[in-house]
Amino acid sequence: GGVLFLPIGGLLADLNWRFAFFTYLPALLISILGLFFIFEPKEITLSKDSFKSSRLSLNGTMVYIFLAVFLFQFSFLTLPIYSAQFFHSIVIISSVQVGLVGALSAFFSFFGGLSYDQIRKRTSFRGTNIISILFCGSGFFLLSLAESWFLLILSQIIIGFWGAVVLANLSTWLANQASFQVRGRANGIIVTMMFIGHILTSLI
Repeated sequence: GGVLFLPIGGLLADLNWRFAFFTYLPALLISILGLFFIFEPKEITLSKDSFKSSRLSLNGTMVYIFLAVFLFQFSFLTLPIYSAQFFHSIVIISSVQVGLVGALSAFFSFFGGLSYDQIRKRTSFRGTNIISILFCGSGFFLLSLAESWFLLILSQIIIGFWGAVVLANLSTWLANQASFQVRGRANGIIVTMMFIGHILTSLI
Protein backbone atom coordinates (compact mmCIF):
# COMPACT_ATOMS: atom_id res chain seq x y z
CA GLY A 1 0.00 0.00 0.00
CA GLY A 2 2.76 2.44 0.90
CA VAL A 3 4.83 1.62 -2.17
CA LEU A 4 1.87 2.07 -4.51
CA PHE A 5 -0.17 4.90 -3.01
CA LEU A 6 2.51 7.28 -1.68
CA PRO A 7 3.93 8.10 -5.15
CA ILE A 8 0.39 8.30 -6.58
CA GLY A 9 -0.57 10.66 -3.75
CA GLY A 10 2.51 12.77 -4.49
CA LEU A 11 1.62 12.94 -8.18
CA LEU A 12 -1.94 13.98 -7.39
CA ALA A 13 -0.71 16.56 -4.85
CA ASP A 14 1.45 18.17 -7.54
CA LEU A 15 -1.73 18.69 -9.56
CA ASN A 16 -3.77 19.98 -6.61
CA TRP A 17 -3.32 19.34 -2.90
CA ARG A 18 -6.96 18.24 -2.61
CA PHE A 19 -6.48 15.50 -5.21
CA ALA A 20 -4.13 13.59 -2.89
CA PHE A 21 -7.16 12.51 -0.85
CA PHE A 22 -8.38 10.43 -3.81
CA THR A 23 -5.83 7.79 -2.75
CA TYR A 24 -8.36 6.79 -0.06
CA LEU A 25 -10.96 5.76 -2.66
CA PRO A 26 -9.67 2.16 -3.02
CA ALA A 27 -10.77 1.60 0.59
CA LEU A 28 -14.35 1.96 -0.65
CA LEU A 29 -13.77 -0.84 -3.16
CA ILE A 30 -12.20 -3.05 -0.46
CA SER A 31 -15.15 -2.47 1.88
CA ILE A 32 -17.63 -3.49 -0.85
CA LEU A 33 -15.62 -6.65 -1.63
CA GLY A 34 -15.62 -7.43 2.09
CA LEU A 35 -19.42 -7.72 2.04
CA PHE A 36 -19.18 -10.62 -0.39
CA PHE A 37 -15.93 -12.42 0.49
CA ILE A 38 -15.33 -12.02 4.24
CA PHE A 39 -17.09 -14.43 6.58
CA GLU A 40 -17.11 -14.73 10.35
CA PRO A 41 -15.15 -17.64 11.83
CA LYS A 42 -16.95 -20.38 13.70
CA GLU A 43 -17.53 -19.42 17.31
CA ILE A 44 -15.56 -21.30 19.95
CA THR A 45 -17.78 -22.54 22.77
CA LEU A 46 -16.12 -21.95 26.12
CA SER A 47 -16.76 -23.94 29.27
CA LYS A 48 -17.76 -22.21 32.51
CA ASP A 49 -14.21 -22.68 33.80
CA SER A 50 -12.85 -20.75 30.84
CA PHE A 51 -14.81 -17.64 31.81
CA LYS A 52 -13.00 -17.53 35.13
CA SER A 53 -9.75 -16.80 33.27
CA SER A 54 -11.29 -14.49 30.66
CA ARG A 55 -10.38 -11.33 32.58
CA LEU A 56 -7.44 -9.46 31.06
CA SER A 57 -4.79 -9.26 33.77
CA LEU A 58 -2.02 -6.83 32.86
CA ASN A 59 1.54 -7.65 33.81
CA GLY A 60 4.66 -5.49 33.53
CA THR A 61 5.59 -6.87 30.11
CA MET A 62 2.16 -6.12 28.65
CA VAL A 63 2.17 -2.58 30.04
CA TYR A 64 5.64 -2.10 28.52
CA ILE A 65 4.40 -3.37 25.12
CA PHE A 66 1.45 -0.96 25.15
CA LEU A 67 3.70 1.99 26.06
CA ALA A 68 6.32 0.96 23.49
CA VAL A 69 3.69 0.80 20.72
CA PHE A 70 2.41 4.24 21.74
CA LEU A 71 5.89 5.83 21.76
CA PHE A 72 6.94 4.13 18.53
CA GLN A 73 3.84 5.29 16.66
CA PHE A 74 4.19 8.74 18.19
CA SER A 75 7.71 9.08 16.78
CA PHE A 76 7.16 7.18 13.52
CA LEU A 77 4.17 9.30 12.49
CA THR A 78 6.35 12.40 12.44
CA LEU A 79 7.58 11.13 9.05
CA PRO A 80 4.35 11.34 7.01
CA ILE A 81 3.25 14.50 8.85
CA TYR A 82 6.44 16.55 8.55
CA SER A 83 8.55 14.83 5.90
CA ALA A 84 7.46 17.00 2.98
CA GLN A 85 8.43 20.26 4.73
CA PHE A 86 11.59 18.71 6.14
CA PHE A 87 12.73 17.32 2.78
CA HIS A 88 12.02 20.66 1.08
CA SER A 89 14.31 22.36 3.60
CA ILE A 90 17.18 20.04 2.63
CA VAL A 91 16.82 19.53 -1.12
CA ILE A 92 14.59 20.87 -3.88
CA ILE A 93 11.97 18.18 -4.09
CA SER A 94 8.54 17.76 -5.66
CA SER A 95 5.54 16.06 -4.06
CA VAL A 96 6.13 13.05 -6.32
CA GLN A 97 9.70 12.74 -5.04
CA VAL A 98 8.47 13.00 -1.43
CA GLY A 99 6.08 10.15 -2.23
CA LEU A 100 8.87 8.09 -3.78
CA VAL A 101 11.08 8.51 -0.70
CA GLY A 102 8.15 7.41 1.47
CA ALA A 103 7.52 4.48 -0.87
CA LEU A 104 11.15 3.44 -0.44
CA SER A 105 10.63 3.26 3.32
CA ALA A 106 7.45 1.21 2.81
CA PHE A 107 9.28 -1.06 0.36
CA PHE A 108 11.91 -1.93 2.97
CA SER A 109 9.18 -2.36 5.60
CA PHE A 110 7.99 -5.23 3.41
CA PHE A 111 11.38 -6.92 3.75
CA GLY A 112 11.54 -6.11 7.47
CA GLY A 113 8.27 -7.93 8.01
CA LEU A 114 9.46 -10.93 6.01
CA SER A 115 12.75 -11.02 7.94
CA TYR A 116 11.15 -10.90 11.38
CA ASP A 117 10.95 -14.68 11.78
CA GLN A 118 14.66 -15.13 11.07
CA ILE A 119 15.65 -12.26 13.38
CA ARG A 120 13.41 -13.52 16.17
CA LYS A 121 14.89 -17.06 15.95
CA ARG A 122 18.31 -15.66 16.86
CA THR A 123 17.25 -13.85 20.03
CA SER A 124 14.42 -13.36 22.55
CA PHE A 125 11.43 -11.04 22.28
CA ARG A 126 13.29 -8.61 24.53
CA GLY A 127 16.48 -8.88 22.49
CA THR A 128 14.63 -8.36 19.20
CA ASN A 129 12.88 -5.36 20.74
CA ILE A 130 16.13 -3.74 21.88
CA ILE A 131 17.93 -4.35 18.57
CA SER A 132 15.09 -3.14 16.36
CA ILE A 133 14.39 0.01 18.40
CA LEU A 134 18.11 0.89 18.48
CA PHE A 135 18.36 0.53 14.70
CA CYS A 136 15.16 2.52 14.21
CA GLY A 137 16.51 5.23 16.50
CA SER A 138 19.75 5.33 14.52
CA GLY A 139 17.66 5.89 11.38
CA PHE A 140 15.98 8.90 12.96
CA PHE A 141 19.38 10.15 14.13
CA LEU A 142 20.74 9.93 10.56
CA LEU A 143 17.65 11.75 9.32
CA SER A 144 18.35 14.60 11.75
CA LEU A 145 21.84 14.93 10.22
CA ALA A 146 20.66 14.75 6.61
CA GLU A 147 21.83 17.49 4.31
CA SER A 148 21.71 15.52 1.08
CA TRP A 149 19.81 12.79 -0.77
CA PHE A 150 22.18 10.09 0.51
CA LEU A 151 21.31 10.39 4.21
CA LEU A 152 17.65 11.01 3.43
CA ILE A 153 17.39 7.73 1.54
CA LEU A 154 19.62 5.74 3.92
CA SER A 155 17.61 6.85 6.95
CA GLN A 156 14.33 5.92 5.25
CA ILE A 157 15.63 2.43 4.45
CA ILE A 158 16.74 1.84 8.05
CA ILE A 159 13.54 3.23 9.59
CA GLY A 160 11.34 1.31 7.17
CA PHE A 161 13.04 -2.06 7.64
CA TRP A 162 13.49 -1.97 11.41
CA GLY A 163 10.17 -0.21 12.05
CA ALA A 164 8.41 -3.24 10.59
CA VAL A 165 10.43 -5.51 12.87
CA VAL A 166 9.48 -3.38 15.91
CA LEU A 167 5.75 -3.69 15.22
CA ALA A 168 5.89 -7.38 14.30
CA ASN A 169 7.81 -8.15 17.47
CA LEU A 170 5.59 -6.13 19.82
CA SER A 171 2.36 -7.62 18.47
CA THR A 172 3.76 -11.18 18.55
CA TRP A 173 5.18 -10.63 22.03
CA LEU A 174 1.76 -9.45 23.21
CA ALA A 175 0.06 -12.52 21.73
CA ASN A 176 2.58 -14.64 23.62
CA GLN A 177 1.70 -12.89 26.88
CA ALA A 178 -2.11 -12.91 26.62
CA SER A 179 -4.18 -16.09 26.88
CA PHE A 180 -6.40 -16.89 23.90
CA GLN A 181 -9.56 -15.94 25.84
CA VAL A 182 -8.43 -12.32 26.21
CA ARG A 183 -6.22 -11.90 23.14
CA GLY A 184 -8.89 -9.85 21.38
CA ARG A 185 -9.02 -7.38 24.27
CA ALA A 186 -5.24 -7.14 24.34
CA ASN A 187 -5.14 -6.47 20.59
CA GLY A 188 -7.82 -3.82 21.07
CA ILE A 189 -5.63 -2.02 23.59
CA ILE A 190 -2.54 -2.17 21.36
CA VAL A 191 -4.47 -0.64 18.43
CA THR A 192 -5.89 2.04 20.74
CA MET A 193 -2.37 2.94 21.90
CA MET A 194 -1.23 3.13 18.26
CA PHE A 195 -3.89 5.68 17.38
CA ILE A 196 -3.43 7.72 20.56
CA GLY A 197 0.19 8.01 19.41
CA HIS A 198 -1.00 9.17 15.98
CA ILE A 199 -3.27 11.84 17.49
CA LEU A 200 -0.66 13.21 19.89
CA THR A 201 2.02 13.38 17.18
CA SER A 202 0.06 16.08 15.39
CA LEU A 203 -0.90 17.96 18.56
CA ILE A 204 2.56 17.97 20.17
